[in-house]
Amino acid sequence: METLSAAQMAAGWPVQNGRVAQRQEVSPCVCKSEKSPLRILETDGILQSEIRFMSVLCDLFTATDSEASLLTLDDVPIQKFGGVDAKGLDPVPFATLHNILTGIDVQQAVLEQTLCVEITEFGPWVYRLPSSLCAALAGLSESESASVATQWAATEELKLASWRVSDAEFVLAQLIELCHRAASDNQSVFIWNAV
Repeated sequence: METLSAAQMAAGWPVQNGRVAQRQEVSPCVCKSEKSPLRILETDGILQSEIRFMSVLCDLFTATDSEASLLTLDDVPIQKFGGVDAKGLDPVPFATLHNILTGIDVQQAVLEQTLCVEITEFGPWVYRLPSSLCAALAGLSESESASVATQWAATEELKLASWRVSDAEFVLAQLIELCHRAASDNQSVFIWNAV
């Protein structure tokens, strides 16, 4: 392990005993765009995305593909379409949610999230959640959703984002509502990320 620099500390690099945790790349690029910052890394046995080491803005919203493709650098999707703020999350925590609900491998779940818009090579980025995840979410009962939220909050991805069970419950409930809305309006659910 290398010694933690002030820049790394400010950027939120993973720390273990005052030093930068060992980082090993699991997959060279798991996204459809080589410019996208999303790469799966393993940090001391925890799958996470490299984007996690920066402050991440995250909006979840519903729209048509054509509406999502028209987003500009100045747009804030939840102001334009409504939705929910899920600050601190990127596509990987949604892949772990997909895994909890369907048993899909987390890396495969990341691959199923389609990068639809890359506004600049430095972001923001817009990913479409897979229809299989949206269908699984829309099919959850209230009691099932409480159990899923607890499991999701216990994942390393949400722990690294400093999320509590109550945060996971709130965002999960909103995400379920977005999945219902998307299905009834013939739209998709999207993740908007900016750093």
